Amino acid sequence: MYRMTDPLSREFSGDYPKFRVAAEKISAVFMGNSKNGDYLWRLSAFPKIPLQIAYSEADDEFPCEIKINFDSGVLRFMGFETVAFLNGSIANALFTAV
Repeated sequence: MYRMTDPLSREFSGDYPKFRVAAEKISAVFMGNSKNGDYLWRLSAFPKIPLQIAYSEADDEFPCEIKINFDSGVLRFMGFETVAFLNGSIANALFTAV
């Protein structure tokens, strides 16, 4: 299944420093690592819509994966199509920031 973040995963695969630069350019803030080793970034797209960008490095079994996760209450403030557009816009901002 194709996701909007698949091109990001291919672009930044094996190059976390390049991803870090892109994330900083769009004003994302590094929050640390998750229990499974993902690099977690926070981005405040709008005041009531926090989101998290998770960068999972590739390993022997799985490719690099980048996920954009919205707060579970986002649909109280925006329609689904708007959230999908925002997801694509953030992915495009990361992709073009390098």
